[in-house]
Order: sequence, then C-alpha cells, then structure tokens
Amino acid sequence: MNKIHVYNFCSLAEKFEREICNVLKNDYPRSWDENTLSYNILSALRNVPKLTSSNNSQPSVSIKWDAFKFTGKIEQQHGDIAVIVVREAKGRKPLTGVGFLEAKKRDNNSGDYIAIKTKQLSRILKKTPYAYVLLYDYEAKPVSVSDCIWCRYWDIRAFAVPANLVLALNTKKSHLVEYGLPLSYVLCFRFFQGYDLDFDREIVQKVLNRTEEFGGISYMLVATIGEVADDQIPQPNDTVFARLE
Repeated sequence: MNKIHVYNFCSLAEKFEREICNVLKNDYPRSWDENTLSYNILSALRNVPKLTSSNNSQPSVSIKWDAFKFTGKIEQQHGDIAVIVVREAKGRKPLTGVGFLEAKKRDNNSGDYIAIKTKQLSRILKKTPYAYVLLYDYEAKPVSVSDCIWCRYWDIRAFAVPANLVLALNTKKSHLVEYGLPLSYVLCFRFFQGYDLDFDREIVQKVLNRTEEFGGISYMLVATIGEVADDQIPQPNDTVFARLE
C-alpha cells in the first residue's frame, strides 16, 4: 500500500468513525435496536464526502460507496449488513467480493450480548466463513489502531469480531468487544482492501438478489475502490432493495 492509499483510507476511517460513534451515542436508549442502528449508521456514512486524491508522484485513488435497504417484510429484522466491494485490478477486470456483518446490540438490562446464538453462528459460518459479528455498545471503549500512524486513540462503540472467534470464545459477555476491531477500521482496512471477502460470483449474485440462502440481510453497502466503470458496479435487485436517502 503506497502512502497516498494509506492517507486516504486513514482519513476515511476517521470520518466513518465519527459518524458511527455519533449515531450510537444519540440512539441510546430510545432507538436501541439492531435494525434502527444499522439503518442510521449506513445513512450517516452516505453523507461522508467521497474521496479522490493525487500528487505528482502517486496515482489518484477514488473511493466511492452507496447504501441500500431491504424493502420486503421479514419476521425479524436484525440489521445485518452485506458489504459489496469492487476493487480496481490493473490489467484485469475489477475484483468483486462480499463481506458480512451480523449485527448484535448490547442489552441494556443484562449488559451482555444476549442475542448471540451458537446455532445461528454455526449456520452463518458454513455459508460465509469470513463473516463478522458486529457488536453495538452503548458505552465507548478506548482503542488504539496501531496499523495507521495518523489514527489517535478513539472511543469506539461498534466492534467487528470474526464470527469464528466469537464461536470459539463461547461467551456473550460485554468484554467480547475486546476481541474486535472498530467497524470503521474493518470497512476501510479489511473489506475495502479486499480482505475477509468472499469472491465467489454465485454468492455475490445471491446476496444482490437476496435469495433465501442469504435472506437475513437487511442492508447493503456497495463500495468501489479505484477506477471502476459504472457498468462494472453490481447493483442490488431493485425489487427487493431501495437506496437509502
């Protein structure tokens, strides 16, 4: 990763984190459910200015994204998010992959993540081995992200923990967030870099069309990294997904 990439993604992560923290802080306690939190976070991220930078010695980097909401009726809405990432690949067609975030809120009575279910995680991991559990916390936690030299200590309220790690730890206690990374970091330095994504074309299409196998997805973030033509950007099925406004 060259310096202009690092600067761009670090700057973007800081902007994302500010929006995420504000949503979780303002939505507690009256709007404290996964569906509302996920909606409000993605809606806030849409307002972050898209990035394009260049200088004399480094190529420009364009980072763009959009967000969509499932419009149909389902029995339970947990606010689960799919992240479609299209990355420029020099001399080749862009690479398209999908990451998964299974949202769980911290219960304001017990103080734990009581909605985490072992059977559900096992089922998810069989289909999507790179999935994360996204933990929403109403208390901010100080975290240092050492990979990025511009990042300061942040007070984090949204943590992404690999689902297989959650399953192995076998706990619902609030300290589970200690094993996670900030959601902003996972978006900018994992998913947007091409890590922790499933590149299977069939799975990507199933997610875009919200087939039964991936029927729990309520929200979708579609991001492009680098120069990607409009006709190469996958679009969610507009009969079941609508763009967030």
